Amino acid sequence: VYRQLAMGYYNSERLHRLDKTLLGQGPAAVREGEKVADIGCGVGCYIWSLSQGVGSSGRVYAQDIDKSVLNFVDFVKQKRHCTNVQICLAKRNDPKLPLGSLDRLYLNDALNVMVGIDFQVHGEASSQAKLYLRQLTKSLRPDGKIVVIDFLPYKNRPHLSKAQVRNVFAELGFETIGDQEATAEPSPMYALTFSRPTK
Repeated sequence: VYRQLAMGYYNSERLHRLDKTLLGQGPAAVREGEKVADIGCGVGCYIWSLSQGVGSSGRVYAQDIDKSVLNFVDFVKQKRHCTNVQICLAKRNDPKLPLGSLDRLYLNDALNVMVGIDFQVHGEASSQAKLYLRQLTKSLRPDGKIVVIDFLPYKNRPHLSKAQVRNVFAELGFETIGDQEATAEPSPMYALTFSRPTK
């Protein structure tokens, strides 16, 4: 945890490296008044940008399975007086998010943790990971969106290609509505936005 704090929260470049994507005008950007969740938020590097984006009428669920990192997020929340941030301690088999009520799910550098090793070993997500992702989608409104922001694959790292990510969410019934560069520095990242097909 302390290593994460030193690398993450106290690195201002990391805190704001995705602001152009999260707070911009593109399909991955948060909107004022939305209810969103940062899945696997860790020490909350991007929680505060999302909090700014949704404004006082919105809500950000800081979700993780690690209570220690959420304790830190809660500490910063109190210091920043971010009343629109809600701590959400999840389980490995239960996202613990409200059903059918969220506008967006953000997986910022998180999908590779969930399924990266599965793809390296088996070429696809495990049945357990697929079940968890399906549970995550149940927290979305019918017109809700999923935003995956991650690094382009590089040697010996479990990051997924954009094609692999598209396949994961196509299997869950989602289509790609946005494909943009998230940031080029210090390493290239992409932002894919998904939604359910409109009938």
